[in-house]
Amino acid sequence: MAYNQILLKGQEHAIHYDGIAGEAGIYPGCFLKFTSTAEQYDLQDESETIGPLLIAIEDALSSGLVTDVYTSGRHMRVVALHSGMVVYARLATGHTVSSIGTALSFAGYEVPGSLGLAEYSSAGKGAVVGYALETGTGGSTTLIKVFIA
Repeated sequence: MAYNQILLKGQEHAIHYDGIAGEAGIYPGCFLKFTSTAEQYDLQDESETIGPLLIAIEDALSSGLVTDVYTSGRHMRVVALHSGMVVYARLATGHTVSSIGTALSFAGYEVPGSLGLAEYSSAGKGAVVGYALETGTGGSTTLIKVFIA
Protein backbone atom coordinates (compact mmCIF):
# COMPACT_ATOMS: atom_id res chain seq x y z
CA MET A 1 0.00 0.00 0.00
CA ALA A 2 1.37 3.43 -0.85
CA TYR A 3 1.28 6.14 1.78
CA ASN A 4 1.67 9.89 1.42
CA GLN A 5 3.30 10.46 4.81
CA ILE A 6 6.21 8.98 6.73
CA LEU A 7 4.75 8.93 10.26
CA LEU A 8 1.88 6.47 10.43
CA LYS A 9 1.30 5.61 14.11
CA GLY A 10 2.65 6.78 17.46
CA GLN A 11 3.72 10.29 16.44
CA GLU A 12 1.64 11.95 19.16
CA HIS A 13 4.66 12.11 21.50
CA ALA A 14 7.43 12.29 18.91
CA ILE A 15 9.78 15.25 18.96
CA HIS A 16 10.03 17.23 15.69
CA TYR A 17 13.12 19.19 14.66
CA ASP A 18 13.92 21.68 11.95
CA GLY A 19 17.32 21.19 10.39
CA ILE A 20 19.55 21.50 7.37
CA ALA A 21 20.42 18.65 5.02
CA GLY A 22 24.16 18.14 5.34
CA GLU A 23 24.49 16.04 2.20
CA ALA A 24 22.59 15.43 -1.01
CA GLY A 25 20.22 12.52 -1.48
CA ILE A 26 18.22 12.65 1.74
CA TYR A 27 14.62 11.60 1.10
CA PRO A 28 11.73 11.48 3.53
CA GLY A 29 11.90 8.03 5.13
CA CYS A 30 15.72 8.04 5.39
CA PHE A 31 17.36 7.55 8.77
CA LEU A 32 19.70 10.32 9.87
CA LYS A 33 22.53 11.14 12.26
CA PHE A 34 23.70 14.36 13.85
CA THR A 35 26.74 16.09 12.35
CA SER A 36 29.27 18.34 14.07
CA THR A 37 26.76 21.18 13.88
CA ALA A 38 23.65 20.55 15.95
CA GLU A 39 21.18 21.60 13.26
CA GLN A 40 22.62 19.65 10.34
CA TYR A 41 21.93 15.99 9.49
CA ASP A 42 23.56 13.33 7.30
CA LEU A 43 22.46 9.83 6.31
CA GLN A 44 22.97 7.12 8.96
CA ASP A 45 24.90 3.92 8.30
CA GLU A 46 25.65 0.94 10.52
CA SER A 47 29.37 1.51 10.95
CA GLU A 48 29.00 4.60 13.12
CA THR A 49 27.80 4.90 16.69
CA ILE A 50 24.04 4.72 16.53
CA GLY A 51 22.52 7.64 18.37
CA PRO A 52 18.84 8.45 18.63
CA LEU A 53 16.70 7.10 15.80
CA LEU A 54 16.06 10.10 13.59
CA ILE A 55 14.06 10.04 10.36
CA ALA A 56 13.50 12.66 7.67
CA ILE A 57 9.84 13.42 7.03
CA GLU A 58 8.04 15.21 4.24
CA ASP A 59 8.25 19.01 4.35
CA ALA A 60 4.81 20.61 4.50
CA LEU A 61 6.40 23.98 3.63
CA SER A 62 7.23 22.74 0.12
CA SER A 63 5.16 20.28 -1.88
CA GLY A 64 5.01 17.88 1.08
CA LEU A 65 5.60 14.74 -1.00
CA VAL A 66 7.48 11.68 0.27
CA THR A 67 9.29 11.59 -3.09
CA ASP A 68 10.88 15.06 -2.70
CA VAL A 69 14.64 14.92 -2.13
CA TYR A 70 16.38 17.20 0.35
CA THR A 71 19.44 18.63 -1.38
CA SER A 72 22.50 19.71 0.61
CA GLY A 73 21.85 22.92 2.55
CA ARG A 74 18.06 22.73 2.25
CA HIS A 75 15.71 23.14 5.23
CA MET A 76 14.32 19.79 6.35
CA ARG A 77 12.00 18.23 8.92
CA VAL A 78 13.32 15.52 11.26
CA VAL A 79 11.56 13.39 13.89
CA ALA A 80 13.06 11.43 16.80
CA LEU A 81 11.50 7.95 16.75
CA HIS A 82 10.60 5.81 19.75
CA SER A 83 9.73 2.15 20.19
CA GLY A 84 6.26 1.21 19.00
CA MET A 85 5.98 3.84 16.27
CA VAL A 86 5.02 2.77 12.76
CA VAL A 87 6.75 4.62 9.94
CA TYR A 88 7.19 4.43 6.22
CA ALA A 89 10.99 3.92 5.80
CA ARG A 90 13.37 3.47 2.87
CA LEU A 91 14.15 -0.13 1.93
CA ALA A 92 17.66 -0.50 0.53
CA THR A 93 18.25 -1.40 -3.09
CA GLY A 94 19.04 -5.10 -3.39
CA HIS A 95 17.02 -6.12 -0.34
CA THR A 96 13.73 -7.99 -0.61
CA VAL A 97 11.31 -8.47 2.27
CA SER A 98 9.22 -11.52 1.48
CA SER A 99 7.37 -11.89 4.78
CA ILE A 100 5.81 -9.61 7.36
CA GLY A 101 7.77 -9.57 10.62
CA THR A 102 11.19 -9.66 8.96
CA ALA A 103 13.85 -8.00 11.15
CA LEU A 104 15.47 -4.91 9.60
CA SER A 105 18.70 -3.06 10.39
CA PHE A 106 20.69 -0.26 8.76
CA ALA A 107 21.83 -1.23 5.25
CA GLY A 108 25.20 0.46 5.66
CA TYR A 109 27.59 2.16 3.30
CA GLU A 110 25.91 0.50 0.30
CA VAL A 111 22.71 2.51 0.85
CA PRO A 112 23.11 4.92 3.81
CA GLY A 113 19.92 5.99 5.54
CA SER A 114 18.03 2.89 4.40
CA LEU A 115 17.02 -0.34 6.09
CA GLY A 116 17.92 -3.81 4.91
CA LEU A 117 17.56 -7.37 6.10
CA ALA A 118 19.14 -7.89 9.53
CA GLU A 119 22.07 -10.31 9.46
CA TYR A 120 22.23 -12.80 12.30
CA SER A 121 25.88 -13.88 12.41
CA SER A 122 29.11 -12.93 14.14
CA ALA A 123 29.70 -10.52 11.25
CA GLY A 124 26.21 -9.03 11.54
CA LYS A 125 25.85 -5.42 10.49
CA GLY A 126 24.05 -4.07 13.51
CA ALA A 127 21.13 -4.04 15.83
CA VAL A 128 17.55 -4.54 14.71
CA VAL A 129 15.90 -1.16 14.08
CA GLY A 130 12.43 -2.48 13.31
CA TYR A 131 10.24 -5.14 11.77
CA ALA A 132 8.59 -5.13 8.36
CA LEU A 133 4.81 -4.73 8.36
CA GLU A 134 4.59 -5.28 4.60
CA THR A 135 6.60 -6.94 1.87
CA GLY A 136 8.57 -5.26 -0.88
CA THR A 137 11.68 -5.12 -3.04
CA GLY A 138 14.15 -2.32 -2.44
CA GLY A 139 14.80 0.34 -5.05
CA SER A 140 16.11 3.89 -5.02
CA THR A 141 12.79 5.25 -3.72
CA THR A 142 11.10 2.17 -2.22
CA LEU A 143 9.27 2.76 1.06
CA ILE A 144 8.07 -0.01 3.39
CA LYS A 145 5.90 0.11 6.49
CA VAL A 146 8.07 -0.61 9.57
CA PHE A 147 7.32 -1.15 13.28
CA ILE A 148 10.15 0.51 15.24
CA ALA A 149 11.73 -1.87 17.80
